[in-house]
Amino acid sequence: MSAAGPQTQRFPGPDVARGVALAIVAMSNTTWWMYPGREGPSLLWESADRWSGAISATLISGRAYPMFSFLFGYGIVQMLANLAARGVDNRRANAIVIRRNLLLVCLGFLHALLLFGGDILGAYGVLGFLCLLLARTHLAAIGVVASAILGFRILYDYQGWAWDWTNSYDIAGAATYAASMELRAKDWLAGWAVLPYYLAPMLLGVLAAKKRILEEPARHVALLRGLIVAGFVVSILSGMPEALVSLGEWQPRDEATWTLISVVGGAGGIAGGIALAALASLLAHAGGASGRLRALLEPVRCLGRRSLSGYLFQSLAFLLIFPSFTFGYGGRAGPTACFLIALGVWLLSLVLAVTLERSGRLGPGEWLIRRLTYGRPRQVDSVSPA
Repeated sequence: MSAAGPQTQRFPGPDVARGVALAIVAMSNTTWWMYPGREGPSLLWESADRWSGAISATLISGRAYPMFSFLFGYGIVQMLANLAARGVDNRRANAIVIRRNLLLVCLGFLHALLLFGGDILGAYGVLGFLCLLLARTHLAAIGVVASAILGFRILYDYQGWAWDWTNSYDIAGAATYAASMELRAKDWLAGWAVLPYYLAPMLLGVLAAKKRILEEPARHVALLRGLIVAGFVVSILSGMPEALVSLGEWQPRDEATWTLISVVGGAGGIAGGIALAALASLLAHAGGASGRLRALLEPVRCLGRRSLSGYLFQSLAFLLIFPSFTFGYGGRAGPTACFLIALGVWLLSLVLAVTLERSGRLGPGEWLIRRLTYGRPRQVDSVSPA
């Protein structure tokens, strides 16, 4: 049986990947905050918005959460390896991971109720139980299960079996914060129907972690390069139909074509998300030999170590910026402006992460999860839960 070895030091690859993922997640999540405006036209030109939509279709939409899911599955194996290295037996390690998953479900509900209805923490907490079951099994078994789940997810998507989400226009355009809370809570419950969307890349992350692909990129350069090239080719080609629609170059005429576009784009997004994680890991590896690149990636690594806090910070910032009951930019900003706002929030989170790193502190989300998981403060190298 292949298993990840103990992590004697914290390798930068997975953290850099998580930091990059947060930028993609931020841009992807802005679509939840847009609603029909009453105060004027888009903040940026219409042509720029069309190109933003095309870029989103090929590299962002449907790519962010597969990347995050891949890294979450990877993190569970890392956590188990770290616990084993400190002499924690399998039974107690399982109990720790189970407690952490339950905490993620509870935190996810609060996140959805108070900040953002598109929460993923609750879903990750639930799927983390299956990752735990498979984390110590053979690589072939994990690969078979991941392939079966991927096939089911494609069928699931094609058949439209997921529940309908609350129209995000209704949430972002709600008259009051209290009214939006009720809608977000309903959205969180509806979100349980899309668990298959996250599971396949999560299990692929478990598979990758057992080979330490992101932690030891020097040993897997050829594989990582292959994942990058193949992943981006699949991601771009699968998103091209939607990109052409966004650019106004093509318009499907029937519902079946729209469904096929969605299915192909969604499946290709998994390849794109994994390619982004592989690229981040190779960049972290290259940063070890280049002082300039290492300095550039250091803020991203700091944020990746605090990915849960960074994720929650985005939701808080967007709640202050976009809804009609706050500053209302969701009713005025087009896709390009939303992307720029998202990147601005991400850059601010980099600054906050570096500040915390220099003071030797965890992010508040990481501190809370670790305190509740382990019962008392202690030096633990467990991975951020998001």
